[in-house]
Amino acid sequence: MGVLKDQFRTSNFWFEYPDQEAFVNFRLSRTNKHWYYLVWRLLWAFYHTSWLATGLVVTYLDGERHLGKWFIYLSHWVYFLLAVTCWLDAWMVWWVSKRKKQQSTDELALSGSTSQRQPLKWYQKLTWCLSTVVSTGCIMVTLWYWSTEAKGKPVTALRVHYHGVNAIYVIANVIFSRMPIRLFHFIYPVLFGVVYTIFTSIYYSCGGTNQNGENFIYKAVDWSKPQRTFILSSISNFIFIPLVHLGLWCLSIVVEKMYNKLYRLPRKHTIIEDISVSESQG
Repeated sequence: MGVLKDQFRTSNFWFEYPDQEAFVNFRLSRTNKHWYYLVWRLLWAFYHTSWLATGLVVTYLDGERHLGKWFIYLSHWVYFLLAVTCWLDAWMVWWVSKRKKQQSTDELALSGSTSQRQPLKWYQKLTWCLSTVVSTGCIMVTLWYWSTEAKGKPVTALRVHYHGVNAIYVIANVIFSRMPIRLFHFIYPVLFGVVYTIFTSIYYSCGGTNQNGENFIYKAVDWSKPQRTFILSSISNFIFIPLVHLGLWCLSIVVEKMYNKLYRLPRKHTIIEDISVSESQG
C-alpha cells in the first residue's frame, strides 16, 4: 500500500527523478558501465527502424497514391514514435555515459571522490514522456487491432510487427530496464489518444479516405456515425488507455519486487525507494 500511496501526489504528474542511472542501465546492473545497455538500445532502434522503413516501401510499391495514407493510421503513428524513442534512448545512454565519465574524472581530480546521483536533464524528461506514451500506445494498439480490426484481414509480417512485436518489446523493456512508470503519467497517453481522435474527425470532415477509398480510417472510428464513434472513442481514451497504463505500472512494481526478493537487492537501489526520494526532494 505504501507504493500505491506514494503515487498519489500532484508532483507525480511531472517528470522529476533523482537519478539518471535509472534511464541508462539494466534493472540488475549496479555498475556505471553502460555499453551493454547501449547495445540493447541500438539493436532495438535498428530493428524497429528497419520495419518502419519496410512498411513505407511496401506501401509505396502498392501504389504511390497510397504512401500519403500511411500516415493516417494510429498504429503507424505509434510505431514511428517507437522508433524515434528507441534512438533517443540510445543517444541518451551514450551522452550520459560520456558526461558521467568526464564528470567523474573532474570530481576525482578536485576532491578525490565522485557523486553517485544526478537529476534528470530536459532531454531525459522528454524521452521519459515519449516512452510513456509509446509504451501504453503499443499495448493499446495491439489490443485494439486484434479485437476490432483484424477480422477478415490476412496476417502479414508487417501487421504482426506493428500490432504484436511492439507490445512484446514494451513488456521486455518493463522487465529489463530501470525506467520508472508512474501512475499519474496515464494523462499523457490519454492526451495522445484525444489528439488522434480529433485528427480522425478533421480528416473525415475534409473528405479523407483510407487506402481502400472508404470514408473512415478504422471501422471503429467512422464519423459518419458520430454518436457511436464518439462513445467508442471516449471509452477507449478515458477508460481503456488508463487501464492499460495501470497494467504496465502494476507489472513494473511486480517485477521490481521479484528482483529484490530473488537477488536480495539493497532497498536503497530500488526504483520504489527512488520514487520516495524523488518526492521528498520535490
